[in-house]
Amino acid sequence: FRQENYNAQNPKPTEQAILQTSFKFGANAIYGDGYGGSANQNGFVLKHNNQIKKILQDNGLPDLLKILMALTNTEKSPDIVAFYFSLEDNKNIVKNNIPLSFTKLLKEDDDLKIVFLVYYAAIIYHIARLLKANAIVAPKYVTFSGTASKFLAILDASVYLTTLTKFTKIIFETVYQEPIGHTIELKQAQNPKEITCKGGLLADLDTLIDVEAIKSVLVGTPHDTIVPKKTLTYQSVLQSDEMYGAIETEVINFVDLFFEIHARFSFFNEFGINPGALGVYKEILKSDLKQYIKSGVAQKIDEMQGDTGVNINETLFFYAFVGTLNKLAYQIASKSGF
Repeated sequence: FRQENYNAQNPKPTEQAILQTSFKFGANAIYGDGYGGSANQNGFVLKHNNQIKKILQDNGLPDLLKILMALTNTEKSPDIVAFYFSLEDNKNIVKNNIPLSFTKLLKEDDDLKIVFLVYYAAIIYHIARLLKANAIVAPKYVTFSGTASKFLAILDASVYLTTLTKFTKIIFETVYQEPIGHTIELKQAQNPKEITCKGGLLADLDTLIDVEAIKSVLVGTPHDTIVPKKTLTYQSVLQSDEMYGAIETEVINFVDLFFEIHARFSFFNEFGINPGALGVYKEILKSDLKQYIKSGVAQKIDEMQGDTGVNINETLFFYAFVGTLNKLAYQIASKSGF
């Protein structure tokens, strides 16, 4: 996070990095298989696999069909979904003007679109909570980079992300509990991954700062607990059912806020999301949270090869969503519980 500073002692604006945080919450949280699942329980595969398979069959594309069948047999949803997206740029599909775009299918899917909006809102909510906890004003710009940020076009196809911009400001104002007097502009490069690379290549080595000195991890509870200002090891998390309960409460707080926003910023009018089952979606997003959080912590510790004595290095807030977004997409696609 970078900030321009204006004050009487320093009349010229200065820009510098003042806060750094990171967390593992990429596209696999949307398209993946949750904790220990498979493509058989993946809503995106369940809803669209046969449709894409039929298009390949009807247009005489046996090689691509063979790849799809092989990937389907692996039951690994991230690989299957990545293949869906890759078809948009396949030379045979483009050359023959075959109407096959997974992005277009998702844009037109007024049921599964809610998954993307929850994912986006959770990130913006957490960032707003983090900045507020660090007594930092709401930003003027939010920049998206990386290939995964292409999902924004599924929610908002406008050049300037007009609808998402309004939605983002509402989340910040709700978290900050006050009007924000400036616009919050969303910025996305035409090639999102490219801007990430350029950021590293063009960085001014003379102005590089110690990232660890400005690192801030908001734990993910209703309290503004920040690491490393306070110590919180993975071992202490494992031993505290109270901590799991507090994280569960924070996720529920977000879910309630999310659906409260719908009452004044219609998800149907603004994003084309089917409002008929929002009540069911809300209950799904609140279910089994503590188990998902525990699974996320266990997965993280496994990635760290059991090194539980160190401070947590990412928020615990998003672990629940890896499970709930997967469950939500599956139940939407299968119409389970509706």
